[in-house]
Amino acid sequence: MFTCLCHPTREKDLRLLIRAGARDLATIGRACGAGTGCGTCRPEIRRMLRDEEPHEEAEAAVAAK
Repeated sequence: MFTCLCHPTREKDLRLLIRAGARDLATIGRACGAGTGCGTCRPEIRRMLRDEEPHEEAEAAVAAK
């Protein structure tokens, strides 16, 4: 499913960017353009950024063991 229509970007590609280290809208925008057009997708991208945060905590916990 496309999250950004102005700069066609799929949800799965945005999640890959986030998992690769993108931590904010500006970084995502520079990488693929998503969120830099009309802005309709920005709330969804912010949600994805929040959704991916627990993964980082879980990875850090596993790495600490």
